[in-house]
Amino acid sequence: MISPDDDDGLSRRLTVLYGSQTGNAEDVANRIAREARRRHWIARSLAMDDYDKSEVLEEQWIIFVAATSGQGQEPSNMRSFWQFLLRSDLPAQLLDQLRFTVFGLGDSSYSKYNWPARKLWNRLLMLGAVPFHEKGEADDQHYAGIEGTLDPWLEDLWRTLDALMPMPAHLNLIPSTAMPSARVSLSSAKQSTLSDVVSSSQDLVWATVSRNERATAPDHFQDTRYFDLTLDDATQWRAGDVLELKPKNIQKDVDMFLKHVRWADQADQPLRIESASQDQPLPPYWPAIATVRQICRELLDIFAVPRRSFFEMLAYFAKSDLEAERLREFCMPANQDELWDYSTRPRRTITEVLSEFKSVEIPLAYIFDVFPEIKPRQFSIASSSLVDPKRVQLLVAIVDYKTILHLPRRGVCTHWLKTLQPGTRLQVKIMPGSLETPKEINTPIICVGPGTGIAPFRALAQERAAQTEQTDLTIFFGCRSLEKDFYHAQEWQKAHDAGRLKFIVAASRDTPDKVYVQHKLREEAVWLWQLLRQGAHVYISGSAGQMPKSVRKALIEIIETQSHVSRMEAQAYLDTMEADGRLQEETWS
Repeated sequence: MISPDDDDGLSRRLTVLYGSQTGNAEDVANRIAREARRRHWIARSLAMDDYDKSEVLEEQWIIFVAATSGQGQEPSNMRSFWQFLLRSDLPAQLLDQLRFTVFGLGDSSYSKYNWPARKLWNRLLMLGAVPFHEKGEADDQHYAGIEGTLDPWLEDLWRTLDALMPMPAHLNLIPSTAMPSARVSLSSAKQSTLSDVVSSSQDLVWATVSRNERATAPDHFQDTRYFDLTLDDATQWRAGDVLELKPKNIQKDVDMFLKHVRWADQADQPLRIESASQDQPLPPYWPAIATVRQICRELLDIFAVPRRSFFEMLAYFAKSDLEAERLREFCMPANQDELWDYSTRPRRTITEVLSEFKSVEIPLAYIFDVFPEIKPRQFSIASSSLVDPKRVQLLVAIVDYKTILHLPRRGVCTHWLKTLQPGTRLQVKIMPGSLETPKEINTPIICVGPGTGIAPFRALAQERAAQTEQTDLTIFFGCRSLEKDFYHAQEWQKAHDAGRLKFIVAASRDTPDKVYVQHKLREEAVWLWQLLRQGAHVYISGSAGQMPKSVRKALIEIIETQSHVSRMEAQAYLDTMEADGRLQEETWS
């Protein structure tokens, strides 16, 4: 760590770089940059992959904010920067001029908790960078969520920076009640041609929707869909890879939102979008000219559950002192339980919050400061390029539920996908997922995939069938009913009957006693232990929660009973499998 005595001509320029998959790390980074400007730092915040890597050789102060994606992977908008740092030809003292710290976002219920942040910290040290503040690690399991770790870490961070780089004597801290400057400058555009809102991702390919059909029975509560895309060009991918796409808001929902924020009358006026400050560059994928309607439909997540920063910004625009005070109370560290009960727990949306705080009038110039961006979504690919390199198949569960307040909720992405008709054109990206399959095609694999978790295993079955007669796959699938939600049933039955794989179904509602995949695992204990002794890999895919824990518990019991070891030794065996990459999870909440 550096000390105040180490100041050797350092400047008050601060760069905050983030790697963010869902937007949480980006929100933290923007919050840090806003606070830095209150303290008269020249601060900017941008994604690591939007950052000019050559500038890192000149930077003096960088704060890195790194989320955790999948099973310990880097977020997609951090991977290029991370690969740059990993280059073997970089000299050991390349970054000796850099003062840095790292804040990670993760979930301690996963074995690779905050791995991207930890690896980034260690790599920066190896390249000669000097930490000026201790690393912070947020934990989703904390009773106060991210804020439980972030708030005290930030307090210490600013104390450290104030000691290292005191504010110039002629300046005072800008009051927290003072409205920050807007990120963009909006002006009327003379031309009527609108710019496209492009994805933030690289390596995009064009595709056409070729199939969008319900996979579940018409009377089943869950609408799950077979969703097929035809790519313009042949592409190669591996089992376990994912397809990423960026959804849009439904037009009628956008119309409702525009009325809430009182922008309906100016929603179709073309506007030129420019950065309001050289120190706050705009993402390269933002349009140069767009209407408010286009921005709200294609770029902003206007129906998200708001983060704390949303309430912080709303407080500046509340005409009612009572409402402004209420909004600021939500943002106090001591009141995070209250904010959780109001917003996160009932899944109250941005639009619903705006409808309750009626005095709030958001100036159009602050549209990008108040509302978060829509983030790309990823879906496991359910087909193999060895079968058809231009056809990508997905298995998509439409998110539709009611909150504890009995209010309906719909997934922005899945409901947008549901509306897409065959022939619709869209841009997508195929990228590596978190499951890494063994290179040797004769390695036995045990797959556990309830519901749509079966998708990557269908790709794996197709891939292996194209390579060898005997796939050495044992697949456990869970559904409610063989008649209602047994996806690709005939295909699996045919492969099982032909002896190409072993397919075992747990239909939980077809028997008096509910039977789940973990029960079927125990029934096949002898067979599974035989496979494990042969070096089998185990893959678990599906909804996070109790399922992965129950499957792991069943595996430990199988190892314990079949090898006649203690429970602790069985746990150690499973831990070794995971460390060696023989046990992998791809789960989502």
